[in-house]
Amino acid sequence: DEPLLLTGSVRGGHAEVRQVRTVSKAIHIAGLIPESLTPSHLETAGAVASALYEWDSTGGSWRFNKVLHIYAAARANTDYLERIHQFSRCIDGLILPEAGKTRRQFMSRTETFIGGREHSLMGSIYDIRSLVEHLREYEMLEPPSRQSREELCRKAALIEYIARHCISHVLLTKSLWPHFSNPAALEAFWKLSKDDRG
Repeated sequence: DEPLLLTGSVRGGHAEVRQVRTVSKAIHIAGLIPESLTPSHLETAGAVASALYEWDSTGGSWRFNKVLHIYAAARANTDYLERIHQFSRCIDGLILPEAGKTRRQFMSRTETFIGGREHSLMGSIYDIRSLVEHLREYEMLEPPSRQSREELCRKAALIEYIARHCISHVLLTKSLWPHFSNPAALEAFWKLSKDDRG
C-alpha cells in the first residue's frame, strides 16, 4: 500500500492529526530479494530520524536536504537509468566535485564512504549518469541484450545502496554535520587529508 504521512501536534497529552497525505512508494527493483525487516533496521531508522530532527533544529543544511529530496524521488522512479542518474546526483551533492574533475572525484571521494577498491565500479556508474544527464543513453542501450539490461539493474541497485549508505553515514556521524552544513564547509572538508576526513 502507499505509505501515509500524518502531521499534527500534541495538545493536552493527546495527538491531533491535522493532515493525512500519501507519500511516494519506494519501487522494488526486479530480481532483488527484499530483506526482512529486523529490530536492527528499525533501530537504525529511529536513529536516522532523530539525527534529522536534531540537525534540523540546529540549523541543518539546505544542500543536504536537497540530497534527501532527490533520494526520495529516485526511490519512487521506475526507470533504472533515471534511478542511476538521480542516486549518483545524491552522491554528487555530498562530495561537491569540482567542474572538469567530476568523474575522477566521484571515484576518489566516495572512498571516504565505501573504501578505495571500487574505483572501476564508481567510474562505470558515473559514465551511465553522464550519458543520461546529456540525453545520450541510447549509446549504451544499442544493441539491446539481456546481459546489458541485467547490468543496468545491478548498477541501479548498487548505486541506490551506496547513496543510502553515504546519506546515513553523514546523518549518523554527528561530527560530520558541520562539514556538510554548507558548500563552503563541504569544500573545506574535501580539501582535508583522507585521514582527517575520518
